[in-house]
Amino acid sequence: MIILYLFLMALANDFFLIWIFIIRKNPKAPLLRKVGITYLSIFIPAAIIGIFLANIEMMESYYTIFLVIFLVFLGLEILYDYILKIDFRTNWKQAVPYLILYYAMNYGLVVMPWKRDLVFGIILLILFILQIIVNILTHAKFGKKGAQQSQTSAGAEKGAKP
Repeated sequence: MIILYLFLMALANDFFLIWIFIIRKNPKAPLLRKVGITYLSIFIPAAIIGIFLANIEMMESYYTIFLVIFLVFLGLEILYDYILKIDFRTNWKQAVPYLILYYAMNYGLVVMPWKRDLVFGIILLILFILQIIVNILTHAKFGKKGAQQSQTSAGAEKGAKP
């Protein structure tokens, strides 16, 4: 049961992040903040339920570890975007821990189902690659024009993902 749960959770996570990256293209859109809050509201309880299920089913400890990494990532997202309201994506000292957790979280969400079901793992790997591609394509371009756009929209980008 935990594998199906983790697969569905990871699938939903990938689709949410892809959606967030797509709507991030217009950072002034109020939809971005609403989707970011919805994302956090869904996946914090989902990760906690996953930890609970992993412990009930006596799964290997790495299931709990990856789900805790997911929770720490979500916590950092809340801290940076919603409590401190800082534009951490332009400050490498703040962005590095966030990115490490982002990639570790995604790695865990691919690997946990993959360990038990190859098809689930391949589907999630493809979606993670798609997530990265959409993320790269929708990131602001930096240069003269991109830097000006980044400065004017820095306050509006709250709730966006990496």
